Amino acid sequence: MLTEVGGKRDSGSFLIAVAISALAGFSGMMEKALADSSYTRSVTINRSVDDVWAALVTKSIVDTYYFLPVSGDITAAEQAIYYGTKDQQLISGKVLELQSPSIFKHSFKFAGDDQANSIVTYSLEAKENATKLTLTHEGYEMDTQSYADIAGGWPIILDGMKSKLESK
Repeated sequence: MLTEVGGKRDSGSFLIAVAISALAGFSGMMEKALADSSYTRSVTINRSVDDVWAALVTKSIVDTYYFLPVSGDITAAEQAIYYGTKDQQLISGKVLELQSPSIFKHSFKFAGDDQANSIVTYSLEAKENATKLTLTHEGYEMDTQSYADIAGGWPIILDGMKSKLESK
């Protein structure tokens, strides 16, 4: 936008307006980036893709390495899943995608947390005599207790799963 000052065009005001607009846009992008933060961790497990897949979608195996027992049907899309006891469900979600044996995706929400559901995706890739499991957890705000729990919990869970599977 050019303005007229004393009969002359003022391009300085235009440049300031452009700069302010750009900064506002950048600020909005940063807010969105923080709100849509993600955590990714990969681990190579010396087991077949089918074994690792089973460890992701079989309740009796999940319960051996996850902090909390799982409830619900984790083998069917659109089904509700819960982690915790019957009386105290600490994490809730819904199976969003199952592409056996390569992709398992579900929503994730801590009980009592005012943040929106985040998304957990497990991706499996066959390697020579092993499977690369990549976990991505996205859609939560950083610098919150949820972030601390997510960033602190996943390494323990994935290492527990690896240990359990490789000790078979």
